[in-house]
Amino acid sequence: MLRRIVAVVVSTRNSSFPSHPRIRLYSSRNLLRERKFQAFDMIRYASTEKTKVEKTLEMLKDDLKQEQSEKDRSKERDLNKTIAIKVPLTKRIMNELKHYYHGFRLLALEVRLSSRYLWRVARGHSLMRRERQQLVRTVSDLFRLLPFSVFIIVPFMEFALPLFIKLFPNMLPSTFKDATKEEENLRRKLKVRLEMAKFLQDTIAEIGLVRKSQSTDQSASKAFEFAEFMKKVRTEGGYVSNAELFKFTKLFEDELTLDNLSLSSLRALCRMLDIQPLGSPEILRFQLNLKLRELKADDKQIALEGGVDVLNINDLQTACRARGMRSFGMSEFRLKSQLKQWLELSLNDNVPPSLLLLSRAIYVPEDITFADRLKALLSSLPSSIAEQARQKLTELEGDKINYKARLDLIREIEIGLQKERESMEETKKIVVESKLVADNTSTLLGSEPIVSGAEGVAAAEVGVKQPSVAGKDLETLENIIHGGVVLEAKHDIDELKEKLSGRREDLMEVDALMNDLTETKGAKILHRRINHIIANVDSLVAKLEEKRRHIAETVADPAIEDENKAKSH
Repeated sequence: MLRRIVAVVVSTRNSSFPSHPRIRLYSSRNLLRERKFQAFDMIRYASTEKTKVEKTLEMLKDDLKQEQSEKDRSKERDLNKTIAIKVPLTKRIMNELKHYYHGFRLLALEVRLSSRYLWRVARGHSLMRRERQQLVRTVSDLFRLLPFSVFIIVPFMEFALPLFIKLFPNMLPSTFKDATKEEENLRRKLKVRLEMAKFLQDTIAEIGLVRKSQSTDQSASKAFEFAEFMKKVRTEGGYVSNAELFKFTKLFEDELTLDNLSLSSLRALCRMLDIQPLGSPEILRFQLNLKLRELKADDKQIALEGGVDVLNINDLQTACRARGMRSFGMSEFRLKSQLKQWLELSLNDNVPPSLLLLSRAIYVPEDITFADRLKALLSSLPSSIAEQARQKLTELEGDKINYKARLDLIREIEIGLQKERESMEETKKIVVESKLVADNTSTLLGSEPIVSGAEGVAAAEVGVKQPSVAGKDLETLENIIHGGVVLEAKHDIDELKEKLSGRREDLMEVDALMNDLTETKGAKILHRRINHIIANVDSLVAKLEEKRRHIAETVADPAIEDENKAKSH
């Protein structure tokens, strides 16, 4: 009973506060301060999804569970290895040359893209979530291709970012412009190093493990099986078993699927879930992601509270309507039946909620089985989704990625980002033009706000009586009382340390399950650099705390300041 209560509390906590980047509860004061950090913090937009090491660990645990049922298949693999024909030497040499040729092309492309995004950040522009993901992906590939580039890139970022701050003052929020010179420098260094540590932490999370000995038989890998599965799904008449279908659908994660859907598909999903389909694709994806997390948490809570049978008719209608299913004009038995099917697919078969919704949005007829609808849906999804899932699975297994495929994928993602940026610019132009037209119309009509005499006098009196307090004074008081930047930095440092500790534990567990997987050289070097940056941030926080404590003592007793001045003289 106690375990059940704890599980319900955990599930309720997750459903109330979905794990999404930069979501916190703000007071009005903190909200104003957070807006000043918006341009600088959007470089991060860190995703709280599982790292590749954690996903590799989960995959290994699933493999151990299925080890008994996989014995026959492993025997067949061993037989195929013995029968496999050896590739001629000339062909192997040509394959290696092509591999390195595309590797240099990939390196050049990623250096160019990373430089472009970093330059935009240095100019004070914020990055969209997908742009930041692209930046993390390219930098992690750089560290994977050239492990010792960490010794060049990270120190360069550490020394170049303060230079960018001097060249482009808008890069930092106005909070840092009204402090004393010494404190301003300390807070600037703190912010820069903390942001860099967070970015490098996201980068190391993107770097997967590698095998100590690479296998020559690619047909034995799960990535190869997934590629063959997608070929059969996309081929008309290709047979796919339900076991294969539910095995590979979990790879189509919600975030991956939403990132590759068109604007019309995103709006259709929003309408299904009673979300206003307004705003840019980035906003729609954000809202859908939160809603899907909420549905996943609600599925677990319904299962923990006794399942569908304990729900009354009103709860059944609400739950079905929230999942985009018909809810009115249906019997209680039908409502329970479709909700049971959803819960079974979501919790037992681990089918992502995004695929469940899309299968209902595209293929409405009730006589079509879910397996057939899911096959048809997978065959109609953009090819980039399947390719990203295949490459991610390759990295989770520790195998080498195909540089040519990686090059094509990054180019395709960049083309999509460029189109999205252009559409956002057009939307901004339309909004500005409509605002100008509205202003001109109001000027021509001579319209003025109508205020009654009593209300006008009251407003004038209120305006006279209310004292005006400068924003910098409020910020100074807040820094003295609550800690401001220092308190936020300490919280972020604790988060970074916790993530690094969790990564070490995951690596130890992976090594215990399968000692053939190891961390890349670039990840090891990057891990040491992050620890070094965290140590520097700790020392800066200690200095700022000492200054804050001194200011607080001076405010409480001005005689202390006179004593300090006398000692200095």
